[in-house]
Amino acid sequence: MGYSISDPFGLDETRSTIVGSVKGVDFLINEIDIMSSRSTVLESEFCLLQMNLQLIEENKISYLKGDFKGCYSDSVACVNGAILLIDSLSFIAMSEPLLSRKQSKKSADVNIKTLTKNSDLSFQTKKEEVTLYIWDNGMVDDDRITIYHNGLVIVEGYSVKKKKKKIKIALNNGLNTISIKALNIGAFTPNTTRIQIQGESQKYEAVTFLKQDEVAGIRIKRTP
Repeated sequence: MGYSISDPFGLDETRSTIVGSVKGVDFLINEIDIMSSRSTVLESEFCLLQMNLQLIEENKISYLKGDFKGCYSDSVACVNGAILLIDSLSFIAMSEPLLSRKQSKKSADVNIKTLTKNSDLSFQTKKEEVTLYIWDNGMVDDDRITIYHNGLVIVEGYSVKKKKKKIKIALNNGLNTISIKALNIGAFTPNTTRIQIQGESQKYEAVTFLKQDEVAGIRIKRTP
């Protein structure tokens, strides 16, 4: 079991529960319900996909290819067609002839961590201070948050904007916990805030995915 995402960070961002099975090189993947959505469309009007896929390996590239059909919750057909799924690293490898090595490396390094009440971000650094950037990368819908550093409020009741907000945080020796609490769910559920933070040698990218009053965390261990 897992989930699929459509229109990530967009006006109609939607997460659907998926279940499936694997037999050899054959994959069966079905969307069974809507977990959450920013869309104003009624849940009964969502088209849930059923995919029959086969794992194909050629020229050192692996991908899933097959057919799909979609049905509404009342089993009425809504769409059908062909689909090809490929992981980002393989896509970059296929695109290298069209891109410079520098562009390809930059694309490969991007990894956005989803922060929920049960999933946080952790890293360590020798820095005495880190800089946190927060912004709304999708539809600005008055998502409001409060940010804590080791239990103390550093940003209170902030309505996340399209423009990045810069926050400098002085680190204590040892473990530092930065907590982001969702004060509401804005106009579109859930509460989402894009986050960028500079670690010792790399930038960490994240996005919160929270219901009202839920808290996500970033744990930073400062070493001498």
